[in-house]
Amino acid sequence: MKRALHTSFQKGHDAIDRHPSQEVVYPVAYSPTLKKSNPQPRESPLLNDTVQLQNLADNVLGVLYQFRRNPDGSYEIPYISAGCRQVYELEPEEVQADVSVLLGLTHPEDMERHIQSIEESAQTLNAWEWEGRCILRSGKLKWVKAISKPEKREDGSIIWDGWILDITAQKEYEAALEASNRRFCTFLEGTSEAFVALDENWCITHINPQGEHLLGKKREVLLHENFWEMFPEAVDSLFYDKYHEARDTGTAVKFEAFYDPLQLWLEVRAYPSGEELFVFFTNINARKHLEASLQEVSHLNETLEARVEQRTEELKASEQRFYHILSSLQDVVWSADPETVQITYMNPVSEKVYGRPVQDFYENSNLWLEIVHPEDQERARASFQTLMETGYKEAEYRVVRPDGGVRWLRDRAQLIYDDQGNIIRLDGLATDITERKLAEAEQQKLVSVVENSSDFVGMADMSGNAIYVNSAGRQMVGLPNSEAIKQTTMFDYFPPENLSTLHNEILPTLQEKGRWEGECYFKNFATGKFIPVEFNIFVVNHPQTGKPFCYATVTRDITERKQSEAKLKESEKRYQLLAEASPIGVYYTDAQGDCLYTNKPWRELGGLTQEEAMGKGWNRALHPEDRELMFQEWYKSAQARKPFRAECRFQRPDQSVSWVISQALAVENEAGEITGYVGTITDISDRKEIELQLQQQTQDLENTLRELQATQSQLIQSEKMSSLGQLVAGVAHEVNNPVNFIYGNLIHIQEYADNLLEIIDTYQQQYPEPVPEVDEILEDLDFEFIQEDLPKMLNSMNMGAKRIREIVASLRNFSRLDEADYKEVNVHDGIENTLMILNNRLKARDTKPATQIIKNYGDLPLVDCYPGQLNQVFMNILVNALDALDERDKNRSYQEVEQNPSSIEITTRLTDENRVQIVLQDNGKGIPEDIKTRIFDPFFTTKPIGKGTGLGMSISYQIITEKHNGNIACYSEPGQGAKFVIEIPLKQNVKD
Repeated sequence: MKRALHTSFQKGHDAIDRHPSQEVVYPVAYSPTLKKSNPQPRESPLLNDTVQLQNLADNVLGVLYQFRRNPDGSYEIPYISAGCRQVYELEPEEVQADVSVLLGLTHPEDMERHIQSIEESAQTLNAWEWEGRCILRSGKLKWVKAISKPEKREDGSIIWDGWILDITAQKEYEAALEASNRRFCTFLEGTSEAFVALDENWCITHINPQGEHLLGKKREVLLHENFWEMFPEAVDSLFYDKYHEARDTGTAVKFEAFYDPLQLWLEVRAYPSGEELFVFFTNINARKHLEASLQEVSHLNETLEARVEQRTEELKASEQRFYHILSSLQDVVWSADPETVQITYMNPVSEKVYGRPVQDFYENSNLWLEIVHPEDQERARASFQTLMETGYKEAEYRVVRPDGGVRWLRDRAQLIYDDQGNIIRLDGLATDITERKLAEAEQQKLVSVVENSSDFVGMADMSGNAIYVNSAGRQMVGLPNSEAIKQTTMFDYFPPENLSTLHNEILPTLQEKGRWEGECYFKNFATGKFIPVEFNIFVVNHPQTGKPFCYATVTRDITERKQSEAKLKESEKRYQLLAEASPIGVYYTDAQGDCLYTNKPWRELGGLTQEEAMGKGWNRALHPEDRELMFQEWYKSAQARKPFRAECRFQRPDQSVSWVISQALAVENEAGEITGYVGTITDISDRKEIELQLQQQTQDLENTLRELQATQSQLIQSEKMSSLGQLVAGVAHEVNNPVNFIYGNLIHIQEYADNLLEIIDTYQQQYPEPVPEVDEILEDLDFEFIQEDLPKMLNSMNMGAKRIREIVASLRNFSRLDEADYKEVNVHDGIENTLMILNNRLKARDTKPATQIIKNYGDLPLVDCYPGQLNQVFMNILVNALDALDERDKNRSYQEVEQNPSSIEITTRLTDENRVQIVLQDNGKGIPEDIKTRIFDPFFTTKPIGKGTGLGMSISYQIITEKHNGNIACYSEPGQGAKFVIEIPLKQNVKD
């Protein structure tokens, strides 16, 4: 019902859909009078120029995109045009990098339906159509419409190519239009007057509740029925004549008539609107009865004085009924004095309409004009003058309420005469028509949009007769005015060669789908020339019956585009001829790196045909080992907007390989956006072969040099250790003999001293009073101190000699010069001997506390090893640990070191694989990652010049891995100390 009313107010031009560009699109339907035949395929033009294609895609209204559903169910968007910025406020590259950025904008209430629609399209491979809401990062809410068609690929993926339009304006317009319709319908439903709408066949299309009540029949019975058949008594009556008069003349009529079947006096106003007729009925029985009663009272007053009182009472009763009726009306009813225009009566609803008390009108005779909007006061005065001249007036104007609100009123008034023809009062009726005026304004906006559209917008009835063409459309086809349009049919606009397409393709498609889009030609009636157009035609269904109502079209002149396409084709042809004649490989891609063209030299180097190289197929020519690097370099160049240059290998299907230099430059549009890349490849296989030979020779020389340096360092270190071992052994031998002599005689000296002291003690007991000479000597010698200190001195000498013997033994054990083969030894003895030699660095000093040694020795059996070389490894690791701890402690106070002492933890154990594991761990500053990776390299050292050769850890690595078939590893994190883990077999497999 609302759609029917809206259609009437639009005079047949019902706008169902609006493009965001403000183009108006009219729905269309299939005409049953047109026959269906098989559509003939039509070849679409092909654009080969990548730059132009990208420009077209970026400048097309809305967003062009390609959406991909991978076999694993994940989504991606390989391509999306620059319209993404305007519609979604997102950069195309951001969407292509992460599809969730775009999908995540979907309104939470629409998300599930959105994903489900994609999956349904993927399952059925039917076209995907979607309308829904998005919430942009800025918080803005948008409505978008997307249409695409899926295509399943051989790898199981599905590709949708399609477009997205911003339909926010359309949705807002539809909501406003629906609200306008609701307001108008509410007005019709709530007005005190009966309302009936009749179409061109006199069928009832709408009736309000007052109409049902007045006519005495339900809406369900009356709707879509012929008015004269439902009310046959009205045929050939004043109603019948006046309705036909209004429709035939196109002007409104107003009359009063008595309808006998209902026994009602009716005031009728009939307004023609296009093919429809709007009729308002007002029950004026009360007024007619009142007038009759008043006349009767006046007559009786002259002739029947005796019954004045009785008739006066009847008149009062009648007036009370009349005023009761007036109080229940929703329209303003008023009466005024004809001379002073002083309001004498106004019903209560006026306070609601005017927003002020009725008393104000009684007190101010000019108030009715003062409240009229300043722009409408002249019209109000003129209508009052018409009233005084003709006895009736009808006018529409605005009034301003005290709160500033403005209301539109339809004011009708007439002069009331007595029997002698004298004016006795003014009676009026004012109806609030604000809602209707707002609806009319909305309708006028829609008509303005259509008329101001730059595209051809037109309508035709189901027989093909033209009904309407907007101004831009008339100019396109060379027709002067609307009358000339009505003399044409839709078939007149096509050249003869396109008529077969119209009958065989377009009309059958309209019958099946309700819409056809494509390119064809329109005829210019003035010049006779044919204009290339983008033709979009669809069917409009009747809002009440749902049956095809008319055709509508939005058609665009594409003459300039066609001319550009022709120039592009010619330019593309010249470019391809030049590229094919080039001796080097030539290619170009789109902005995403998808190949669009390769010349013959490129295809020969790559071993691919033109079709195989298209899209992402070109990367099959890249050697598998070079693909990832090439993609990374390409991406870096694209991000930095720098020329791309890289060397790589091409591998043909026969597995033959060529080295090439690939170069590419970005192609930018006028906006500075990259639209593609043009590049070349040059065969450098001969040069690369020479370079590889030189690299191999250089590598061989470097390896030989490293081996020579390692061997030399080993010889130097071995000689050094051998000399050191001989020196240590010699020193130990030379020191050992005198120390043994001293250590052996200390026992006798201890015995002699004890005997002498015993004799002296006995002598003192027997001769407590020595002679003066002896007493003087004892006093000078401090004999009591000698008695106390001499045993202590001898004990210290004994301990010192024993310590020297232990050091000599450790030096001899550490050097192990007599051991040139594997030997079963106790690893713990080697560790202890090393710690003995390093004791001087471990003990406490004035500047720092002692370094703690934490021993976690496991129960180890004897181990096959080179004892001297293994001791050398322990020495290197422990010395490096002590150097690191001393370096750290330089920056700490004595108290800080005492609270958190430096320590070395030594742990040994036997693993499940019968391997001995020795772990040496300090709590120093740790080793940085860049140093840790090079710690076993020859000649690498972090110590100052003169304090390290850089060979200790390298030789330790060789001793463990090569000499003992084990492994050594370093684990460290900054601030967590360093840990060296050594593992060697318990038993060595020695072959003769």
